[in-house]
Amino acid sequence: MDAIADECGLPRSTLKLIGKDRLQFQPPENAKYEAVDCALKKLKEAKFPGMKMGFVGNERYSNEVENNAQKN
Repeated sequence: MDAIADECGLPRSTLKLIGKDRLQFQPPENAKYEAVDCALKKLKEAKFPGMKMGFVGNERYSNEVENNAQKN
């Protein structure tokens, strides 16, 4: 996980392996889109069998998305 974070320019704390089959993905608020996209691409390429991935902190954007949808 550290190699992926390093290669994509994200802090190593972004990717946390929990147990043997759970990955927590929590990029910092100021992470560049390209860095997050890079990490997701690398994780997909790695094809961890049976890995469950969860996104932490993305719930704070749900209201923002709803508000933008209502404006349009």
